[in-house]
Amino acid sequence: MSNKYSASRFSCRSSCLQKYKLSYIKGIKIEGRDFDVQQKGLAFHKIAEETSIDDTLPQITERGIATIAEHTFDKEKYPVERALPVFYKWWQRYVVDLVKNQHYELFKEHWENSSIAGEPLCGAIDVLCFKGPVIKTAELNDNLIDLGNGLAQVKYEFIQGETVTDEETGEKFTDNSKYRDFIKDKEIVSKAQVRVYDYKTGSSVHLEGYENQLLLYGYMIGKQLGYSAQDIIENFKFYLFYPLVGIKTRMATDEKIEARMLKDVIEYKFSAEDYNNTLLEFERAIKDDKTRDWDAMDPKMNANISFSCGYCQFCGHPDLCPLSAASGLEFPDTAKVIYPESE
Repeated sequence: MSNKYSASRFSCRSSCLQKYKLSYIKGIKIEGRDFDVQQKGLAFHKIAEETSIDDTLPQITERGIATIAEHTFDKEKYPVERALPVFYKWWQRYVVDLVKNQHYELFKEHWENSSIAGEPLCGAIDVLCFKGPVIKTAELNDNLIDLGNGLAQVKYEFIQGETVTDEETGEKFTDNSKYRDFIKDKEIVSKAQVRVYDYKTGSSVHLEGYENQLLLYGYMIGKQLGYSAQDIIENFKFYLFYPLVGIKTRMATDEKIEARMLKDVIEYKFSAEDYNNTLLEFERAIKDDKTRDWDAMDPKMNANISFSCGYCQFCGHPDLCPLSAASGLEFPDTAKVIYPESE
């Protein structure tokens, strides 16, 4: 069983225990099975990851069309290139302004390594805009951004510290003791400001099902800063952006593109009670993983038939997911089940 946790792992656990068992407890993988909904999502994520602060829309479009061609999915059903003007409007409003005008640092496809309940926790943030704590100091170094008038902003790279590998387990964790020693006797003018953006490539804008993912990002970043739940609530903002919603409708004017973009963004806000209860829920799940008799689990009783079956690697397999197979869903002959070596 893998002992590394993530937002996607917790999400899988809550949606389908059978898929969770196969993926994370047994470590079974499927080769040779791709889904359009995943491929068009991968295409968009690559386009976004390659976008820089100074890119123009024509530059993004040219690169985007080439990227889309590299991915296999129904291009007529999912005309991803039509989302690029909407993405560009969003990028200018939510990212470029922060970086160019408000001293935020930009990180794309940014990995956080942390821990929860004594187990490693990781997560990849699509876009992180980070404005470090502002301190009073007369001494500047490479870890600080000079703001003038005796003020400096701490860089996130310094706050993150060093990624260390545990010699026994091989797991990676972050050691930021140097930052904690540095900041403890400094006069802090303002706390860190964090903006987390996650791309979703579904066909409708909704928050349900993604709250825990965003909250975990806040937990990991806040833990490095030594922030309380209230600190996170007051200084962090979390957004989902759905660039592919409505892409079949052509938008001829800037006003329509702007209006579409604003509808495609949703902010997640939570209370300290939400925060603490969610972390407690995760800790209970980790404990249950260690004590549950997974081999005795009935695959039919713990599987769920839902929309997510449409992109589940195990769906339709008569042995791995008999419930979906019995419902008429098929496992392709071209797909191959890969069991761990220990199996």
